[in-house]
Amino acid sequence: MSPILDPHSLECFSHSQEQTQRLGARLGELLRPGDLVCLEGELGAGKTQFAQG
Repeated sequence: MSPILDPHSLECFSHSQEQTQRLGARLGELLRPGDLVCLEGELGAGKTQFAQG
């Protein structure tokens, strides 16, 4: 079985909850209907903060 993520994946780092939320909000502005975003990370890594942005 091949990986679900394509080779154009992006890795981002932030230094605060606010920065993580701003990054999520900015990405949300760029997405179009049908786009898929997969979030991966340990518990407490900021996935929810990102999605709330």
